[in-house]
Amino acid sequence: MDTEVYKKSQEFLQTEGMQKIMVSTDFYFQKARDAFYKFMEYDNRRLIEEIIDWTYNKQRYSDRNDVQELLGLIDNLVAYCDVHAFNKAKLNEYDDKRVLARSNIRQNAWIKQLLLYKLDRNKCTPAIHNTVNYILKPETNINILSEEHRFIISQLLLKKDYVHDHFVSDICDFFKELDIQVSNPLNKTHLYSRLIYNLADIWCDIVKGLVARDRTEWKNQLEIDFKNGAKYSVTWWHELPQPKNKILPRLRKTIENDGYFDFYYVENNEAVYKATVNDFVEASDYSLKMEEWKKKDPIWFSESLDEYVDDNKSAKILFLSSRFERLQIPIPIELFKIYKDKGLPVRAHLGAFSDIEQIEINIMADRLELLKQILLQKKQIILQGAPGTGKTYNTAALALSILGIQFNPNDHNEIMKLYDEQRKNNCIFFTTFHQSMGYEDFVEGLKPEVAENGKDVLYRVEDGIFKKICSQEEKPDFEQQYQLLQNLLKKGELKFETKTDHSPFTVILNSSGNLSISSGKYLENGSSATSITKEKLEKRDPGDKNSCYIEVIRDYMNKELQVSKPCVLIIDEINRGNISKIFGELITLLEADKRQNGEHPVSVILPYSKKEFSVPSNIYIIGTMNTTDRSTGRIDYAVRRRFAFYTLEADTEAIVSHYKEKVELGEKANQLFNAVKEFISDNKTEDLEMDELMVGHSYFMASSAEELRLKLDYEIIPLIKEYEKDGLLQPSDELKDKINEWESLLD
Repeated sequence: MDTEVYKKSQEFLQTEGMQKIMVSTDFYFQKARDAFYKFMEYDNRRLIEEIIDWTYNKQRYSDRNDVQELLGLIDNLVAYCDVHAFNKAKLNEYDDKRVLARSNIRQNAWIKQLLLYKLDRNKCTPAIHNTVNYILKPETNINILSEEHRFIISQLLLKKDYVHDHFVSDICDFFKELDIQVSNPLNKTHLYSRLIYNLADIWCDIVKGLVARDRTEWKNQLEIDFKNGAKYSVTWWHELPQPKNKILPRLRKTIENDGYFDFYYVENNEAVYKATVNDFVEASDYSLKMEEWKKKDPIWFSESLDEYVDDNKSAKILFLSSRFERLQIPIPIELFKIYKDKGLPVRAHLGAFSDIEQIEINIMADRLELLKQILLQKKQIILQGAPGTGKTYNTAALALSILGIQFNPNDHNEIMKLYDEQRKNNCIFFTTFHQSMGYEDFVEGLKPEVAENGKDVLYRVEDGIFKKICSQEEKPDFEQQYQLLQNLLKKGELKFETKTDHSPFTVILNSSGNLSISSGKYLENGSSATSITKEKLEKRDPGDKNSCYIEVIRDYMNKELQVSKPCVLIIDEINRGNISKIFGELITLLEADKRQNGEHPVSVILPYSKKEFSVPSNIYIIGTMNTTDRSTGRIDYAVRRRFAFYTLEADTEAIVSHYKEKVELGEKANQLFNAVKEFISDNKTEDLEMDELMVGHSYFMASSAEELRLKLDYEIIPLIKEYEKDGLLQPSDELKDKINEWESLLD
């Protein structure tokens, strides 16, 4: 070991995190081991064989309890294995959310590989074997999962050839002179892995993917094509990454190990789109891959290399991708660690990256995706939780997500600004239920008014908020209409006539995803004369030179491709009203299959207006419910069957994230959170769960010590006393002493 490595390792061993591992008497990942044993005890080979090829991000929301049970076991295990695990904040029970590794394995891949491990472990990837071996025998294995990392570490740090069976012993020999003492020998190899990754600047020679600047519009179209069911696509770039003799072999190695690499596309200094690349080839060798790729039936594919051109640019490298998506949260380009510090790509240059600096784990994004899928399927959802768990914030974000609006889930100001805009646009509606609210306020009722003679009283039917929402003129959703139009054009051309002189013209979909128009002499010889972009079609400018075609196509879309924009109704404090009384007979009409255009559409005759009424399929309802509110009755089963329920819990990671610039204050807030949590846990009544009672994280998030103390004195303590008064907590003689302890934590 050279002097630099020795010094850097000794310094790192003195850090708080490393000292914590060294003094731990328990195996540092015992919870991961427990989760693995539970997973291995599961015995239903038939179900595993049935679902092993499912798309888990969709089937996660299946109503089948057997599927939920199995996926739950896997999710729980992966929450201890990977920093990017699905729902890690909730499933990982460690306070510091520790995990085995920061892998490049997607959740779907974890699920599939772990299922495969149950069926035939010989077919699993080396990374899965390395994971399991470490969990079961950490004393002779190490939580460095990637074979590529192991190979490079051996070559560049240990200065040895990589031999799988000797890798751990080689590492132990390398660090022997540090004479590291640990309370539990099972934790020593984890300590070594932390030391190794702290030395990454010495050995890391990895290419994880590519990144390029590109502001052209084709990416939006490709994303739409994948949403419409495309399995593969072929894209290209007009430059090779440099130095290609180092980068291309490493990209090939990444594909061999992981099955893919990521290609990020940057706009305005942020990565906005990502392709999952499963294969690539230099243009000069395209003929070697062409037939193989053709069998996968990719979109945007051509047998001729000459077709891969754009103005004066032509393909130098081509990519076969199985996924193309817009990132929910853009990644600032400065977070990309460019290979060999070559510098960030400028203009249209293609760069290779070896890592992306860790961003705050986006629990909000994961939760939003889950809630969105549930709401799209069920049409109604209730977000329930104790005070301060973020019901209002999550409700606004979920409503925007349903409307298809892009935003940063961690930017509170942006979310609330967009939320207010959509309320003004009549896309989001808000109401609060209360005990005196009735059917007449929500659906329709009779309202008295004095007749013109000033003596008689007349009664007229007045619509409530829900009927007004359902009856408003439906606004076409251009994005979805355009997708439907593209689907039709993929099957063949569409024929139209202009409005003025009834001249015939045809429309086809060109290779760029835009519309090509043929008319006049071009129609006769089958060639295209005009191209209309999606943007021009949406703008519908009467002054456009092609407006005669655009008007006809848009009229066709609005008449034949009827897709309405989503509309969201938010009902705050939904449990404070008598829901059965407020909705009346409409409670049945809320079900997805009984909506307009559902499988079994149902309508009713309203009692006052005597008009037929049904619920449109584009209406979504989000309710909020305070789980500590005992002033109202419980929601009956008829209502529960029509709503999905999701519990928002106090989130410690939200507190940590809030104080990332004020670490000392954050430690005090975290100590206060844990102290309050312990008191509630010790004194709660048996019929209540912690997630129903624990004071929400927002109560512990402040901008200064003074504000945090004010929150303790005037928000947290009064709430705890109210819990006792309402019987949610058992009366405790210790409360006064506990309050003094809490206040002392902030001194």
